Amino acid sequence: MALSQYELMDLCDAVEARIADAIVPAIMRANRADELNDLLELLGMGDLVAQDGRRPRGKIIVLGASEVKERKL
Repeated sequence: MALSQYELMDLCDAVEARIADAIVPAIMRANRADELNDLLELLGMGDLVAQDGRRPRGKIIVLGASEVKERKL
């Protein structure tokens, strides 16, 4: 059953209030379950990860000190 316009607006408000705390764990679960591409496509962000699962080539800029070795970035 589809939600009414008012129910959908209420749902959107509730999701917006909770999404910041929920998105990182959801991305991590999707990655472990090999469903990251599907999640990103669903969110309209499929371009962030290439279809073969690799990240698109680009540069990573680290501001400040980093404890991660350059080859790991």
